[in-house]
Amino acid sequence: MNRAVWPFYRLCLYLLRRFWRRQTDEKTRQLAFRLRAVRAGDAWKEPEEYYARRAGAALGVLVYGLCAAAAIGLLTGSGWEERRITAVERPEAGAGSMETELEVRVEGEEQSRRVVVSVSPRKLTDAQAEVLLKKAAQNLEKEILGANQSLAEVRTDLSLTTSMENGTVTLDWISEPLGVLDYAGAIYDQEIPESGIAVTLTCTLKCQEKERTRVLTVRILPPLRSKEEQEIEALEKAVREANGQAPEAEAVTLPEESGGKILSWGSASEPVFGGLAALTAAAAAAVYLRDEKKLERLLQYRQRQLIMDYPALLYRMAMLLGAGLTIRAVFFRLGKEYSQEKEKSGDKTLRYVYEEIVTSCFELKNGVGEARVYENFGRRCQEARYRRLGNLLSQNLKKGSEGLISLLESEAEAGMEERRQQARKLGEEAGTKLLLPMMLMLILVMGILIVPAILNL
Repeated sequence: MNRAVWPFYRLCLYLLRRFWRRQTDEKTRQLAFRLRAVRAGDAWKEPEEYYARRAGAALGVLVYGLCAAAAIGLLTGSGWEERRITAVERPEAGAGSMETELEVRVEGEEQSRRVVVSVSPRKLTDAQAEVLLKKAAQNLEKEILGANQSLAEVRTDLSLTTSMENGTVTLDWISEPLGVLDYAGAIYDQEIPESGIAVTLTCTLKCQEKERTRVLTVRILPPLRSKEEQEIEALEKAVREANGQAPEAEAVTLPEESGGKILSWGSASEPVFGGLAALTAAAAAAVYLRDEKKLERLLQYRQRQLIMDYPALLYRMAMLLGAGLTIRAVFFRLGKEYSQEKEKSGDKTLRYVYEEIVTSCFELKNGVGEARVYENFGRRCQEARYRRLGNLLSQNLKKGSEGLISLLESEAEAGMEERRQQARKLGEEAGTKLLLPMMLMLILVMGILIVPAILNL
């Protein structure tokens, strides 16, 4: 296990052993049986260690990931002096206005605010300005309706936009009586009679030096504007005033104060902690589920290996029985040969059927009855053919090996057929996996042949 997650594994193991009462239900017993079946070794000895390993790895990923996310968030959120700016470049003429989100620090306040700053493009010709101004005046009523059907019955906020035609036309609004609509068209929360309140909106449309005035009459209902919105309005108004100064300049100088307070502007920093925290949580969940998938793959590999080894095992048993050995001696002979070969070669690859034979040899040495040992052998293999073999060996203890040899040989023939079917199935699966790469290679080859031919036409 990685040293980085070892403390978390020990913590989870302690908590499980301290507070988790070991369950004896069928699910837990089945898990313990599966862990022993794949010979997980030191990694997963018992169900609580299996769960502790998974939870420890997930907890380690979660803790280290959140710490890294917090550190990156702090680093990217700092460096105010490096992000500090005094001007915003204008877009080219005819490209439309540009909106950029900036951070502003007000003197005497610890928290910075985010403000969307709109910068108009460079100056247009008089003819272009007149065309845009006329078009904006024609579409003004439709522009401010918002979700309302008509200005004669306004039941939701209006949209008193401050620019039209991609920001080339700016709009200044005056509403009478005061205190009914805010600068953006939101309705103040106040008592309004059933007949409603008639409000006159005077809009001054400006496009550089050109301007027009339209007067609209609306009947409305009330909303509410917060203190935060009022402060943002003052800041945006200050930016609009700065934007109106020196329209030929390449950049707009941001206001240095508003409401008697000094302003400090900076480019907006993007928060990264939330995204990194979400990715960390997803990684922790993936790590936790990884061992479960690994266990499933090991069980599938074990099942395929047992099927492939079945005929060869039966032929070896039949040969040894024919040489005069007893069933007990056959088990000890097979177990000893497997252990010696494994130790000599140093190969750590497990042959699961011979691992079960070695376990059966230990049972025989410990005094467990032969019939029960062979039945346990078939049960541990978790395959119908091996259970059938265990029962066959158990039933033929008293009969001797003469009739058993022919039974083993016929069973081996049937096992060879199953092995061929298994090999055919694995080949088909491999062919299916290769289908997509082959299609991609075909497309690549066709592209290499066809593209030059098309280019030469």
